[in-house]
Amino acid sequence: MAEPVVQLAIINGFLIDCLLSDNHSFEAEVTDFPVESGSTISDNIRNKPLVVTMECIVSNTPLGRLVSLRDQNTSPADSAYDMLLKVRAERQPIAIRTSLRTYKSMALQGLTIPRESGRGDELRFTATFKQIETIVNRRETRVSIVGAKSGGLITGGRIASAGQNYVYLDTSNFT
Repeated sequence: MAEPVVQLAIINGFLIDCLLSDNHSFEAEVTDFPVESGSTISDNIRNKPLVVTMECIVSNTPLGRLVSLRDQNTSPADSAYDMLLKVRAERQPIAIRTSLRTYKSMALQGLTIPRESGRGDELRFTATFKQIETIVNRRETRVSIVGAKSGGLITGGRIASAGQNYVYLDTSNFT
């Protein structure tokens, strides 16, 4: 019988020796007020960002297939520590892979590294990631000229009556 394929955990491209546990939190904010029938349900329930907590170990003496995947000239525990601090310092979204799936756009929300005697040849840590949503912001430039005597809308260099005490300069038709 073939051995089952074990998916290795990854944080920002770095292979993790042992994923002790991973916790996936899918929460929603639900209104406390009565819901009117016929209203849009999305106004009453709002999904919060996904939060994933990973408890991991990176060893300086890896076992199995990790031996061939690691750089033999560096300390894996030190490399993992440096990578985690770099992720924190750069404050950019990264990709992580857990036992369930790969998640993109994850921001490092918390990092705990407990130290105790007798555990000097490994890095044990708990990292909490929160998924962030990025949007594209489209800006539109409008110029308002207050107090113009003509009161109208300037479009392509022509004034159209608007019956107000100010005009908008619409530059979209200018060449």
